[in-house]
Amino acid sequence: MSKILKLFARQSFHSRTLFTFSTTMDGAAHAERLPWHLLQAWVAEKQSFEAEHNRAAPVTAEEEKALLPLLRLLAPALAAGPELGDENWIGTLNEHLQQRGRDVPDYDYESFYVLKGTPAMFRCFVRLQGLPERVPGPAYGLDADGQCPSFKSKKAAKTYAAKCAFEYLTRAAPSKRLRTDEYESRATVSADRHDSLPASVPAAETRKSAENSLPAQRDSQGLLNQPSSKHSLPADRSGNNTSCRPSSSASVGSEPQESFVAKVSKLCQELGQQSPEYKLKQTSNGYYEGYPVFKSPTMSLPEGVGFIRDSLGKKETKERIAEVVYIHLHREHQEYLEDVRKFMEDLQPPVT
Repeated sequence: MSKILKLFARQSFHSRTLFTFSTTMDGAAHAERLPWHLLQAWVAEKQSFEAEHNRAAPVTAEEEKALLPLLRLLAPALAAGPELGDENWIGTLNEHLQQRGRDVPDYDYESFYVLKGTPAMFRCFVRLQGLPERVPGPAYGLDADGQCPSFKSKKAAKTYAAKCAFEYLTRAAPSKRLRTDEYESRATVSADRHDSLPASVPAAETRKSAENSLPAQRDSQGLLNQPSSKHSLPADRSGNNTSCRPSSSASVGSEPQESFVAKVSKLCQELGQQSPEYKLKQTSNGYYEGYPVFKSPTMSLPEGVGFIRDSLGKKETKERIAEVVYIHLHREHQEYLEDVRKFMEDLQPPVT
């Protein structure tokens, strides 16, 4: 019986494959049909492995060599990216900053590959003195999926980042940007604080002096940025904003830039909460994605906030997640401080 089953299976296989070479009565050849079931079975096996082990399925060198040309052929065409026009946005941004006595910005690049063997794609971000976040970022310049658009060249990516930064400072909606006068005031105060402090002043006195002399500033959401206290974010010892690189004149002898993972940890301590857990996963294309998870039920993030994908490694993914979390929690904390301040101001004086 088993021999019959084997023979039937073998005959069934031949009937599904060999007929592809048959011809019609007049000798015309049929369009060839490939044995798709073999490919489907192979794909199902790999998908089952990844679902069970939560990692990329192993692929031999021969399999990869055979598949990559097909995948590159089938891969959807990448979006061309936002229209940049003919404007020299990099020069326009530099001129705008220099006219206001600001330093030229720093640019951060990210590169990735949609598929192995395909040309690299690039993203670029601008860091501006006095601004709490990179641009493009959560406040401005991201696409509908919450991601920075990618480009086929570094120049195009840099041009888009400069365009977003210029619009963020000058033409964006008030709820989506920091007003130019506030940005200039904040950046000036930041630079003046560092330049005016003698090198011999102890760190504790430096922070105390800065707290007493620095007036409250309102950010792009109309929230009050209070000087550092036991209820607010730690002050940056370099005198600059903690999430922006110090200028070349202020960076001499300053401490290395703090990572966003460390910033989130410190901020959570200030709020009396545990730091989030970073859930990371390597996707089938070899890149990483992840999201933050807070164990405390009192800590929650809006849906989608902190979800990052298409990162090159675990460290980069974790840092990108932490940056989004830090920006969100910082704003929430500033809103709370503003509510407390308004409440205290509205209290009636005691009756004497």
